[in-house]
Amino acid sequence: MALNYDGLWKLLDERKYNKTILRQLTGLSHSTVAKLTKGENITTDVLERICNALNCKIEEIVKVVDSNDTFKFSDPYISNCKSATSMSNMELFKYYNKLNENNLHSSSRDDICTPMECVKLMIDYIPDELWNRKNIKVLDPCCGNGNFGAYCKTKINEDSIFYNEINEKRLKNCIKILSPKNWSCRNAFDFVNDHNLKFDLVMANLPYSGGGNKNQSLSNNFIELGIDLLNDKGYLCYVTPNNWMSYNNNNTTLKKLLKYGSFIVIDNDIKKYFNGVGSSFTVFIWQKGVFNNKTKVINNFLIKDVKENVIIPNDMNFLPLYLSNEVISIAKKIVGDQFNKFTYRCDLHNFTKKDSLSDTKNKLFKYRTIHTARKTRYATIKQDIYDKWIIIVPLSTYFIPYIEHKTNTTQSVGYLAFETENEANEYIKVITQPHFKLLIHLTRYGNFNNIKVLKHLRFGDQFKFSEPEIVELNKLVSQIKY
Repeated sequence: MALNYDGLWKLLDERKYNKTILRQLTGLSHSTVAKLTKGENITTDVLERICNALNCKIEEIVKVVDSNDTFKFSDPYISNCKSATSMSNMELFKYYNKLNENNLHSSSRDDICTPMECVKLMIDYIPDELWNRKNIKVLDPCCGNGNFGAYCKTKINEDSIFYNEINEKRLKNCIKILSPKNWSCRNAFDFVNDHNLKFDLVMANLPYSGGGNKNQSLSNNFIELGIDLLNDKGYLCYVTPNNWMSYNNNNTTLKKLLKYGSFIVIDNDIKKYFNGVGSSFTVFIWQKGVFNNKTKVINNFLIKDVKENVIIPNDMNFLPLYLSNEVISIAKKIVGDQFNKFTYRCDLHNFTKKDSLSDTKNKLFKYRTIHTARKTRYATIKQDIYDKWIIIVPLSTYFIPYIEHKTNTTQSVGYLAFETENEANEYIKVITQPHFKLLIHLTRYGNFNNIKVLKHLRFGDQFKFSEPEIVELNKLVSQIKY
């Protein structure tokens, strides 16, 4: 889909205005008017300035048109897919699952299509009231071969579905199979510039890294984009890695989700659909502008079960990998706003300070340095904790703290430092209590102990847990096997 400004040019012609007069009336720059001339997207503010100057309505000067009227493919790829217009649902599922196995249309190793069984599960989670609405719009911002739309069109008129994909091979497949009315090949983040283009459902298997670069996460950006593109009471239906649940300084996504709506479903039993993929996946259904939804949670961490009517407070900084009302209540009690004694440091970072570290002890590299629980190195410098008694907290392995003396640390472990051995021995009893052990385990996103959780645990405080909380705590702790 694209924008057509023929109405604007017609209005200017009727009033005998040229582009110079348009710039004078609106204060627009040459470059903005050039964008209008080329039919490129502009912001809502610009459209409103034009309408105020010309005393007209936005719909009189701009219209959304089908992309197939304007877009020219650059990829010479010719789709060998066949039309699905006469296929039954079962035939369509088999066809798409077979197509998923073909990597000729992939752009990177993590460019994975969604199995149709997962697609059906996700879309069936959406409340039926959505499908009964009139004139709804549905967007798949990264539609691939059209897997989601292929099932979604069994729920609504297929002309209500908008497909977008930047991989031209897959978009050609989608067009060949589904013959959609509304499709585009554009950066999905440009949709926010389209005035009045809002959706009642945004559904997707989100891209989670930039072309295979794991350090360039995209999934959280797509979640926040989806929120912005929804109408009030609209739904997100996403399958995505679970990093949006984690507690870290850069995670604005969970805060935005809890600020602008509430969850209908969180399903953590999804990895079975993506065999051979290292990431852990979550499906969630979320509704914008509705804050009293109670959440159905499908757990598959420590214990596989289903929890109904889970209430997720809007001030949660993270979501544990096992969710229940009792676990949330425990987390709210034992995680505070203030920092505790736990910390970690990077002045002997194993990579950035590698010249200061060696695997061999000698006259230069003489200071023992703990890198991991199994790896000891030697450094040229002596840290200020070297002569203290420190509780080592591994970050990349399970929470099994231990006491050391006469040692530095790299960035791969955290620590709590004490002046005496007795202090360290007493404090290790505190931090290894079952409630702390459980929450640290339930926040091992990506199989790493979460530093923010470790920093904010209220290690020095006493807690009173309810009977249901104690039962839940004991049940879950009994499943931790290390």
